[in-house]
Amino acid sequence: MKKIIVRENIILLLILLSAFVLRVLCIDKVDGLWYDELVSYKEVVMPNVMSVIRYTLKTDVHLPLYQVLLHFWTKLFASSDLSLRMFSVICGFLSVVISYFIGKELKGKILGLFCAGVFAFNSFLIYYSQEVRMYSMLILFATLHLFFSLRVQRQHGAGDYIGLALSSIALVYTQTIAFIYVFLAGLFQIIFMWAKKFPVKNILISYLVAFVATVPLIFYVYVNWEHYSKQINGYYCDWSSLLVVLSDFFTPKLQGLNNNPMNYFGELINNFTLEKLLFTVIPSIVCLYAIGLAIRKNKRILPIFLTAICFWVVEILAFKFTNFKILSRYLSITLPVLLVMVSIGLRWTKFRRTIVLGMLILSLGYLIFSPNSAFKMSRGGYKVLANILIQEGVKDNDYVLVWNRREVLDKYIDKKLNTFGILGDVAYRNEVMLQNEARLNKMPIEKRKIFLRDYLTSPSIPYNTLVIMSYVFNHMEKEQKFIITTNEEYDQYTQSDLDKLRTDDAGFNKISLNTLLTVKSLLDIKGICNEYFLLVSTKKENSVVVYVYMKKNP
Repeated sequence: MKKIIVRENIILLLILLSAFVLRVLCIDKVDGLWYDELVSYKEVVMPNVMSVIRYTLKTDVHLPLYQVLLHFWTKLFASSDLSLRMFSVICGFLSVVISYFIGKELKGKILGLFCAGVFAFNSFLIYYSQEVRMYSMLILFATLHLFFSLRVQRQHGAGDYIGLALSSIALVYTQTIAFIYVFLAGLFQIIFMWAKKFPVKNILISYLVAFVATVPLIFYVYVNWEHYSKQINGYYCDWSSLLVVLSDFFTPKLQGLNNNPMNYFGELINNFTLEKLLFTVIPSIVCLYAIGLAIRKNKRILPIFLTAICFWVVEILAFKFTNFKILSRYLSITLPVLLVMVSIGLRWTKFRRTIVLGMLILSLGYLIFSPNSAFKMSRGGYKVLANILIQEGVKDNDYVLVWNRREVLDKYIDKKLNTFGILGDVAYRNEVMLQNEARLNKMPIEKRKIFLRDYLTSPSIPYNTLVIMSYVFNHMEKEQKFIITTNEEYDQYTQSDLDKLRTDDAGFNKISLNTLLTVKSLLDIKGICNEYFLLVSTKKENSVVVYVYMKKNP
């Protein structure tokens, strides 16, 4: 008996050690923070907590608990890239630890080891454990919520009801749509316990406390719903996006983490390979089969599973009837439930040793050897761009055009630059977009592209772009620079390419709306610069492209 206990403890320690190592490997990304992470950075370096909350509510679509906690973390450990990522590492590691206790609560130590192993080697969890965004912390709170939801089914004590209330509150204060998940969880949990003739008074109190504590924030979201619902965005989504989520959740091969790939199902079928069979199709089928087994074998998980499924249904309905998009990270709150169910199913599989060993070999093999594994993936960070600008001698008051949000250089360049973004300040702010904003908000993403096709392929320059460039030209001094920054994806297009897209339906459909908007505005601005400015240098490094202009001599 002692040998079994020792063996189980050694296995657990090895799993936890592996989980931590996989989350810290390559954590100091050479390309720095990418766009969304720099949004988080800008939010958390505000001077005090209230300014963090105000700035987050004003600029972000997520709620401010993560930003507040990360703000305190930076006060203790600084705001370097490594320090910011380590906060997510800790959250991700704790999720693995708690998953062990979830399995132990359900069926003993063996299931606990299964759960910890599944959580430890899950590529999606590893990826977001290195991301300076709220998803790793959201998954931690969702895992805690699952743990306390299972504990209260056996009425262990007051601490579990307090934990359920606090984890519910934490979820709502972390993700805008988490209140839907918490509501569904409370509803199904109460129904389950009532059907089992368990007392429901304490669990009702737990969710009532959570509701009262989150009413101010829910009211804020309701009052400012336009801020969350009426934003023109370029996220792509079709029904095959559900397959993207399954791939991200259950396989080592991650897909479209920033934006869904276009026509994923068609591309999967048309370009089917042995790699996709081994690392995408087979793991997805095995995990779905395991979830089916779990439903049959363990009824305690049923109310939590219904919560996850209904949350998916709500997001699908939102995609169908609103501007909402199905993205893997938006559904990540349900991942702990699904992974626990996979663990239960694998535990009950007749050939579980073979299946579990095969899944482990596939996951570890991909993580270790693939250059696109979760901890090796390039984030497309802005440190590379900042280094190029520093090499080019960027100075105070130079004008810099970036292809995303204007604040992306603040962390890496200590200069007072006149920065503006192609998407935020040019593409989305021209008269064509603004005049049709309400109409575009009601359209699916593909219909927006069709509606804007004439504008996107036209050589005519919008008035707003002319005004911006006129301002730059008139205010530039002799020694100042105007710098266009972009990447190879956008820089490869010419106006003749856009001209062809007017009649090339197949080519037009393959390009995302955000790409078309960016390319259109970039070509407009480059055309103006080639006529009125002098190109003094061009620099390309990795996928980053930089054009440096100065005013022509009169």
